Amino acid sequence: MTDDPTARIGIADVLENCSRILGKRLLVPTPDAVSSAAGPITWNHFQNWEQRSDVEIAASSGLLGISFDGPLFIVTEAALTQGQGAFVVPAADDLERFVGGHLTRFGECFFNGDVLIVDAGIHIWMFHHEGVYATVRRPVPT
Repeated sequence: MTDDPTARIGIADVLENCSRILGKRLLVPTPDAVSSAAGPITWNHFQNWEQRSDVEIAASSGLLGISFDGPLFIVTEAALTQGQGAFVVPAADDLERFVGGHLTRFGECFFNGDVLIVDAGIHIWMFHHEGVYATVRRPVPT
């Protein structure tokens, strides 16, 4: 969209942030790739996600309650298929508005397929296109 003010970041930058969190190099920005690199992950199943709104999924999954730190780098199907890179949301407080407006702004639901949300090297929140979601956190140094 020409009037779309959403900032973008290159997919390579998102992969670099994911790699820092995982401690392993990530080659593609997908939940399957993150899961392979991270090792065992506890996936949460979201019942009837295809019948719910994007904001309802975000709220019910706990996504809107995560204490993200700094800007969020978001990879959705729209980010990948439109070839413009990942979206940048300035802060967690802006996430609900971005999720709620995704369909209008980009022509498809936020949870249309795989989603990665990466903050400043601490969290990777992901939604898999089969209706499961999980969070991966950088290990805390002991």
